[in-house]
Order: sequence, then structure tokens, then C-alpha cells
Amino acid sequence: MADPLKKASGQECESFVRDLIDAGRDVAPGRDREALRKMLYFWTAEAVNRGERPRGELPALLPYTGTAPAQPEKGALLTAPIGAEQIEATPETRAAIRIGALARQWRISGRDVGYLLNGDALKEAATLTGVDPEIDQFIEASRKRVRRQTIAAASFYILLLGAIAIAATVVAFYYRGLSEERRVALKDRETAFQTMSVANSRESAATRNEARAAIEALNAGGENSLGPLKKLLQRIGDAQSAELDNLAVKSTQAINPTSSGNIVQSPPQQVIQRTPPSVGTCDGVLWLGNDTQRLIAGAAPLASLQGNETIKVNDNANIRLRNGMPSAAYLMAPQIGLVPGGATLVLTGKPEAHRSPTGSDQYFAPVKAPQEFCTRVYVQYFGDSAKVQSLRTDLGDLGFEVPQAQKLDSTRQLAEVRIFQAADLPMAKLVGSTLKTFNNGKDLPVRELFNFPTKPAAGTIEVWIDLSGP
Repeated sequence: MADPLKKASGQECESFVRDLIDAGRDVAPGRDREALRKMLYFWTAEAVNRGERPRGELPALLPYTGTAPAQPEKGALLTAPIGAEQIEATPETRAAIRIGALARQWRISGRDVGYLLNGDALKEAATLTGVDPEIDQFIEASRKRVRRQTIAAASFYILLLGAIAIAATVVAFYYRGLSEERRVALKDRETAFQTMSVANSRESAATRNEARAAIEALNAGGENSLGPLKKLLQRIGDAQSAELDNLAVKSTQAINPTSSGNIVQSPPQQVIQRTPPSVGTCDGVLWLGNDTQRLIAGAAPLASLQGNETIKVNDNANIRLRNGMPSAAYLMAPQIGLVPGGATLVLTGKPEAHRSPTGSDQYFAPVKAPQEFCTRVYVQYFGDSAKVQSLRTDLGDLGFEVPQAQKLDSTRQLAEVRIFQAADLPMAKLVGSTLKTFNNGKDLPVRELFNFPTKPAAGTIEVWIDLSGP
């Protein structure tokens, strides 16, 4: 018999999850509500598997609105406080859903061993033994695979040790039969080989450093952006001067992160439209480059800049806005936005120097930026793919970060902007006004989903629009 789960589409799973959430209004706390919650968690895992819901977000049943008395609940793994408006799952519940989702993916994939667990993940799953037969089968299969791997590894090492012992015995007998003169010759060859290996290692390290310097010079731009690259090609590729003179930097639409992952190149002649300052601001940390390769306008040393000064980003150099300074190992903090070339910001503190892997000091500074630079707009659409690219370009020109659009049949006959936090309302109105050219000249209305069960953080806006019309 065919598995009914394989027939259900991702959208059908998501629709059923929403029906289960709404059903919470009519089911009183007790055994029936507990069964409904388990069913919700099961289909949530299926929706996650099919990419319709993000991982890590757990929905909850809507609060009970009836008057029936609550029934006692005891001993259930997936339980929550009776009467709570927002039911928060325990760590055990989240683990059960996560492991259960993996178990179903394993079963649907035809028991692909790539889904099986080991190490700490298997130990965590073992605590859920007896919760669900499918999870039990998944755990047992994982254990069998670990045992097979352990036996195979042990056998390999035993064979390896045996081979080493045999080789050592053969070498010992071999050397015993060599004359002193031949042993000295072999020792000299070994020393020469080690010396050559050290030299090659140093050469590789020098080449890597030169390549990194060339990448940073290309991304930073300037009159001599090709200089480090030409020097590298001349040294390792025997490139001739006439050949190197033909090299030129060409702009591209693709996003090219620098070594620190802070800057992306803009298309040529990109015009950045400005928005009113009344829409709000956000705080973050911006990469400024260094005094040799600056990413902001001006000539004063970067270390001399002070808080409350206004800075301007170089044209055609979009820089990622982050929520903190780099770590001591020069690892970048998470990105919270994107500052376009030509934008002006206000420093909220002095720049700090951080030593990059190439040995140069790079400056980072805390800044206050327009709110649109800290806002991501997710586009769901139906219809013309060319139109959606134009739509994303219009939003990007305002400074919004616009990930790849998602095509959904459920956006038919829709034209609206959705927000989940009240703080995003000014930006949502700006988005709706900007996209009126895609809605017969009318602003897209803003739909406020402030009571949505699992709301994203502030700075998240969704556009749902049908682009199939003329």
C-alpha cells in the first residue's frame, strides 16, 4: 500500500497545520486536546520536511474559548500548562519532533543511511526510546550502523598495526644488511627531502598570503586594484608584461564577498534612492577598510574619527551591517543588514582596529543606520519571473535586503504587505508605496499579523503579490 504521507504535498501539510492550530479553540484542555497537540507536532514535522515551515519554530494550538471543564493530563511527553495562552514546548518535546522528523525522512528516503545518527545526537535520540515505533526503528538502525562502523574501524586499525609491524621488521632486516656507507647516504637523502618539504610549505604559505592580498585589493577597488594579482601571476604563472597589461576589472551583477565577508560590489551606475529619515534607525557595526584602502569618503585617518560624526560609504560598495565587532580570531558577527554605496550614517563610537589574517589592520565602527538598511523583505509571488526581478531591484535600490523570491500558487489574486511586529509598520508602508507600479498604481495594503503564533523578529517584512497580470 502506498504511504499517504508521500502523496501529501508540502502546501497540504501546511494547510492542515493551520487547521489544527485553529481547532484549538474548540477542544478543552485534557486528553483530547493532548491528542490534538500531538497531531499538530506530527504534521508540523512533515511541513518542515517539505520546506513549508522553518526549522526551530514550534506552533501552538489557539487558546480554548469554550466553557467545558478541563480533564486531568498525566504522564504525557508532549504536555503544556493548562489554560496557557501560548503553549511552549519542553526541550523533550522539541527533541521528539526533531528526531521524529528525521525518522520520517529516513523512512521516506528508503532508509538512506545518510539520515542515521551517531555520537551525541544518537545519545539524545536514545532518551526518546518508546515514544514512537518509528523513532525506535530509527534509533535501532542508527545503533547497528555505529556498531558496524566501530567493528570496521577496529579491524582496519588491527590490520594497519599488523602491516606496520611487518614493515618495521622488514626494514630492520634491510638496514641490518646495509653497509655503514649506504646508511649515511640514505640519511642524507632523507634530510634533503625534509629540507625541500619545509621550503615547499613556506612557498605555499607565501602564495596563499599573496592571493588573499590580491582578493582584498580587487574587492576594495582603486587605481592599483590589479597590482597584487599581476605580481602573483608573474611569479607563479610566468606571465609576461604584455599579457598582464590586458587584464581589466569588469563589474558584475553577482555578489562577491571580501575576505572578511563584509562588502559586495554593486552593478555599475546603480542609483540609490533615499528615503525620509522619519522611518527610524537601527544600530550595527560597519567595516571601514583601512587608511590605504578606505571604504568611506574622506582623507582623515580612520583612527581619528569620533562618535556622532557623519560618514559616507563609497559609491558602488555595498557593505554588510553586523550586530557586533569581529572576534579575536577575526570571525565576523552575524549580518543584520546591508548598507548601499553612497549612503550616509552616523558613528556612535570610535573605530576599532582588528588584525586580519593577512597581517593588515582593518577598522570597524559602531554606527546608526536608516531602518531600511536593517530590514529584509521576503517576496512570495505568482506569475512573471521577469517582473519579480524588477520588483526586487526596486526594493534593493531603497536599501532593503531582498533574498531570492519564492514562487507560490497561494499568492494568486493577492497584493499585500505583511508584517508581524508593530515597529515594522513605517517600513511596510514604504514598501507598499514603492511597489504600486506592480499593482495598477495603487499602494499595496499592509496586513498586520501581530497575533501570529510564531512571529519572526522585527525587521522582517513579507510581500505577497500576483504578477500574472498585464
